[in-house]
Amino acid sequence: MPKRRDTNELFTSPEERERIVAGQPTQCFARRHMGAAQFLTYNTMLAVSLAGREENEGKLIFKAGAYWLANANNRSVNQEREALAKLEESGWIVNVRKKLMGTNWYEVIEHEEFLLKHPNSCPPNRYADNLMADVLGIDKHSPVGRESEEMPDNFAGAKLRAAADSVGWPELAEYLGGLDSDARAKILEHWKKSKG
Repeated sequence: MPKRRDTNELFTSPEERERIVAGQPTQCFARRHMGAAQFLTYNTMLAVSLAGREENEGKLIFKAGAYWLANANNRSVNQEREALAKLEESGWIVNVRKKLMGTNWYEVIEHEEFLLKHPNSCPPNRYADNLMADVLGIDKHSPVGRESEEMPDNFAGAKLRAAADSVGWPELAEYLGGLDSDARAKILEHWKKSKG
């Protein structure tokens, strides 16, 4: 399992800075990829399969069905079947023993493994964490995800500064950092038009 970095550790590689500038979160978990109903089912399946990992040669195999999940999660069987279908469709579980009558077995996929098949699929943060704030040069907890008209004026300039800095143009980053929000917005608009 890859070592998780502390959120206060400053990323210095251009690839990591580019990922942050693109809005990818500095930390992510399975819960961020799915709705609450799916996560309830997923989390129950994960807990049960972790308990039985040794008897399944290290694999996370869930060996119970929708009725068992309905009782465990205090929901209807239909709700559990719907959650199972969505989890399977999105790649969080894999049906390894499909039966018409009886119990299906599912391999439960953890976040790190999921990302190997679905790279860059982590939803963007809604607000800047410590690392994002450092890299983008904005205040911690500033809105950053789901780009929209609601973005603060400084975000466009922060993205440009971070992008310029990450490709080795520290002078440009310093220049952009000294501009007011109107000037940064004009530069960003010009840059968007030139891109496309």
